[in-house]
Amino acid sequence: MDTTMPSLHGPVHCGRCGARYDADRFGGLCPACAIAWALEAAEEEADAPEVNFAGHALLGELARGGMGVVYRARQLQPEREVALKCLQGMALGAEALRERFRTEARAMANLDHPGVLPIYQFGEADGVPFFTMKLARGGTLADRAAALRGDWREVARLLAEVARAVQYAHDRGILHRDLKPGNILFDEAGRVFVADFGIARILQETALAGEAGETPPATACPGTPAYLAPEAIDGGDYTAAADIWGLGAVLQELLAGGPPFAGETPGQLADCIRKMDPRPALPGVPADLAAIARKALAKAPEQRYRAAREFADDLERWLHGHPVMARPASRARQAVFWARRNPAPAFSALLVVISAAVFVLLQARSNHLLRVALGESYLQEARQMRAADQPQAALAQARAAAGLLPRSRAAEVRSEVAAALAAPDWILEAEWPAAHEAVSGFEAFSPDLEAWIVSAPGGTYRVVDTRSGEVRRTVATATTDQPIRFLTEGPPGRIVSIHRGGHTEILAPDDTRWIHRAESWERRLEPALHPDGERFVHVDGDGVWIGTLEEPRRFRIVESPVEPHPLVLDPRGERLFLLAGDPPVPEVRSVADGTLLYRIEDYRSRPNRAAWSPDGRWLAVAVAEAGFVVRIHGSDDGRLEREFADHTGQVAHLAWHPDGQSLATVGGDQRLLWRSIAAGGFRLSRPAAARALEFDRAGGRLGYSPTGSVLGLLRLEPSAVYRTWPKPELNTPNSGYALALSPDGGWVAVIGREALVFWDARDRRELWRVGLDGPCDWATVGFAGGGLYWSGLFLGLWTAEVDGAGRLGEIWEVGLTPRCMLVETARDGRSLVVVQEREEVDGFWLWPDGDSARARLLAAEYPMVGYRLIPGAGHGFSSHWSDPDIHIWDAASGQRLRGLGLPLPAAGEPSPDGRWLLASTAEENTLWDTADWRRVAAWPAGPGEREVFTAAFSPDARLLAKGRPDGVIELRSVPDAALVLELIPPGPLSLRQVAFSPDGSRLLGLDTQGQIVEWRLEALRGELAAHRLGW
Repeated sequence: MDTTMPSLHGPVHCGRCGARYDADRFGGLCPACAIAWALEAAEEEADAPEVNFAGHALLGELARGGMGVVYRARQLQPEREVALKCLQGMALGAEALRERFRTEARAMANLDHPGVLPIYQFGEADGVPFFTMKLARGGTLADRAAALRGDWREVARLLAEVARAVQYAHDRGILHRDLKPGNILFDEAGRVFVADFGIARILQETALAGEAGETPPATACPGTPAYLAPEAIDGGDYTAAADIWGLGAVLQELLAGGPPFAGETPGQLADCIRKMDPRPALPGVPADLAAIARKALAKAPEQRYRAAREFADDLERWLHGHPVMARPASRARQAVFWARRNPAPAFSALLVVISAAVFVLLQARSNHLLRVALGESYLQEARQMRAADQPQAALAQARAAAGLLPRSRAAEVRSEVAAALAAPDWILEAEWPAAHEAVSGFEAFSPDLEAWIVSAPGGTYRVVDTRSGEVRRTVATATTDQPIRFLTEGPPGRIVSIHRGGHTEILAPDDTRWIHRAESWERRLEPALHPDGERFVHVDGDGVWIGTLEEPRRFRIVESPVEPHPLVLDPRGERLFLLAGDPPVPEVRSVADGTLLYRIEDYRSRPNRAAWSPDGRWLAVAVAEAGFVVRIHGSDDGRLEREFADHTGQVAHLAWHPDGQSLATVGGDQRLLWRSIAAGGFRLSRPAAARALEFDRAGGRLGYSPTGSVLGLLRLEPSAVYRTWPKPELNTPNSGYALALSPDGGWVAVIGREALVFWDARDRRELWRVGLDGPCDWATVGFAGGGLYWSGLFLGLWTAEVDGAGRLGEIWEVGLTPRCMLVETARDGRSLVVVQEREEVDGFWLWPDGDSARARLLAAEYPMVGYRLIPGAGHGFSSHWSDPDIHIWDAASGQRLRGLGLPLPAAGEPSPDGRWLLASTAEENTLWDTADWRRVAAWPAGPGEREVFTAAFSPDARLLAKGRPDGVIELRSVPDAALVLELIPPGPLSLRQVAFSPDGSRLLGLDTQGQIVEWRLEALRGELAAHRLGW
């Protein structure tokens, strides 16, 4: 060959491959061809010098493809033999191919698995990208195919190892996209490796492109045609299912002795893959192994294995002699008629039948155990998804478990389905690419999320339609000064732009021209827009100022040194959150005159974000302190209410839901969190960039940034089965003591240590509250005779009428002494059970129709702290927190009749019809039949259940709700006490009381902070019945 290097000058085309390059640096060939030319010269001339490239001595060419070439090389430091892959020829000038090459290197470098060929080094030398990897000397699977023929166990073992490696890549978001025998390598020891990730693609990128409706690039579905899945040939999304097809194609080729599909032309090959069955397996191939290959090669992606892991598991089941998912075992055939027709060999046939029956039974049991194991796996994944704040994924896994687990596990499955349904969810509604010229912070959503306002070059900005991603209008501002902040909180449609020089411009709705420009002044960079849309507050070196947008005038309201950020006005524009002093301390001041309202002293670090709730009740503050936390303060005095420490990076945005009951945040940890501020509320999580976050005015959608280069809208779907009521403002801890529902279920009353709060149960709205005279312990509340009664220790017994609209009437005290306390309202809806000292007897009394003058003694002179009437039975029962047993009393005579014989202190709850009594100790719950005081059911008590006892029967006495300290409510059937399901709240909850609505369609829970949660049992029953999990 002619080894004379051509010599040229300036930018020319390579004389060997045609690529454009700089001839002054490399002579007559491009860098890649120069390496090849030098290597060819070294092979022909014994005394030619070594060919060195990027610290490696090239020893020879191993393989060459359309994009790259692989050399055997000796790394100089440290010295070892490696495989060196680099781009060649025309690929050097194509940026898309260079990026594809980098993708391969990144993909392989990120995969630390014994079944993936390891990457040693990645870089670029003389403009040629390259990377080095382990040198596999044992050839490829294609080389070994003939030797493996007939050794089906070795084939299965190798393919299982390959599938594990592919699953490892899928778990890290990487698709291989070119699985074939030539890309499966062996080293000298016979270890198998998956190689050539040259067309690998990141799963997240594929999903985002597909959901945004983008057309995949030309390299979206490359690969070897004979091994491509049907959906890849037709231009569909290349998903993990296509890699599973590739695994099946490799297995089928080994079983059949040739490629599974063939065609003389590419079109014929494509038609064969779409419509024809694969090449049949060779004689002698085990049927189960052939079935595994056929399942992986199913034309419809959903009919293949759902993951490479399942493909590997099925191969290993076959290796261990277990049934495979791809081919369920058949049952033995009956031989009765054959035996009747052939009595002579009947004995022999009988032995055959017995053997077959034994085989069928064992096989059926094996299949059952396999289904149960798979169902258990789904159930565990559901729990993990729920713990990871992904309710929709948890629901899907729980539904899958429902079809596999036996009926004896139905309660567990119901519980997981109910838990997943209890959380709201978000659904991606739209995505669009963000403008590349925008700078973070120079952009904003409109309040209705219908538009995205983004800064553009030349002092202009664009208004982008969020549903279509198209530019709705381009606004030319008064100057070429760059907009650096957009304010959209004012009148609908109006945009206020703050510019780098400090001046302000106002854009009218649906216009493309600014309508006013206000002159600038120093450092007006972080203003807060007043809710009236006409004024703003800003900070400079002299203090805090309030000014108008349309006139260049302002006046100072705070003179002390103030930090310019965060500066946040409350929704009414009356209070201002800021950082003042040295070091800066969070303060809330009056906007009218700058008066200090309160200071929040317990911050050791400088807060970086703050936001008022839409109703002005709460103030959220983000700070990097003992991690990255968000604190919720009461807005009246700054008292800390709740704290969330669920980000691992600095919080960048805070966004309150319009109902003021939940808060969304996004942080530097690339996570979006949306959580209820109420006890027992939800928390949802999804990946997101720290670029934007905004609810629309209705609260039905959330604008965010899925990645740094993409914006999107989420549609919010509230839970149909679980609600948290608005959190009441109660200023002392442990405020939730007792809850009562009106006889029609329309009203709810809650009494705590400091207030009685009255709610409309239909729309979960607080109607009024009555303050109590000092902190109140042992509080009780109930409805009777058209009125509301309440009492507490040393508070006395009080009542008031409530009309049909829920309005409070006159309040008066009905107790004879401050120590007269309400115990319960009787089931007749009119009478009261009270504890008082009367007629020199300290005991429990019945006030018929609420009339104290007709009081009748129920029980006395026995250790007791509680008494309850048993409806319709003529009995009552008492208990004491430190004395064992529950005691039964005659309600007419006030005489003690018997005890239940419980060895420990107990608490009790009667059913509405008086038929059943629940008795609970620290060790056991028992259900008793009050007709003959026979114990009919028992089950263990959980930790802490005796300390916080709460239980309720449904109105029809067919269900028993038993609360646990962790907020979970057990629903059990009566009288067998079988567990129906556990109602698991989306968030932590410290239950104090549970109560059914009068119609049984709802179950309310009260926590120790006065928070009410509501399970909608009727809706939950419907959802569970739809999944064949009804009860």
